[in-house]
Amino acid sequence: MVVDDGSTDGTADVVRKYRTTHPDQLRLLRLHANAGKGAALKMGVRECLGNIILIVRQYYLEAVAPIGLYGSILTLLFFGETG
Repeated sequence: MVVDDGSTDGTADVVRKYRTTHPDQLRLLRLHANAGKGAALKMGVRECLGNIILIVRQYYLEAVAPIGLYGSILTLLFFGETG
């Protein structure tokens, strides 16, 4: 799930493009006005369908690790292997 906090940086467009080839892998939630990080987090947590919530800021996606790596990290933490 990606929560777009009303930004103008093209986040929603990137997610929409990804969803054209992976429609069941990602949800997009949008705040129509930038209400801040807290409002985006509340919306994401409220709409979450899973048992685990991983909150990642854009900075970490760009500087620390690609998003695909987070699934491997969670698998390792919970199951002791990366599959």
